[in-house]
Amino acid sequence: MDKNKITKYILYILISCIIIMLYVTIYCVQNGIYLFQAVGSSMYPTLKDGEFIICQTKSDYEVNDIVIYDNRFVNNEDYDLTIHRIIYKDNLGFIIKGDNNPREDIGLHKIDSILCKMIFPKEDMGIWI
Repeated sequence: MDKNKITKYILYILISCIIIMLYVTIYCVQNGIYLFQAVGSSMYPTLKDGEFIICQTKSDYEVNDIVIYDNRFVNNEDYDLTIHRIIYKDNLGFIIKGDNNPREDIGLHKIDSILCKMIFPKEDMGIWI
């Protein structure tokens, strides 16, 4: 095979990969699918420090859902996302707690503070990346 043919094949492969990556990115954004990395030990042993999770925006959340929520108003920071589990739900909001924390997070959290629910990995899968 000559050098021009090899270069052409490599170029086709690269362009195909870029098109696939764009399609996947657009699909994920349109469907509220996000990739996050757990930091810290508040969800241990369910999630380990450094573990990646995939989550999706939902219209409602239930007790035992692991969610990512905006915690900036509690911590007085510009932007602070926290990965914890819903332990209580009523018409006013949610009580959320880390699996490895001795007590629940401060405050009653409204649905608009929740970004998404963990959909992968499932709790019994451990670290998958």
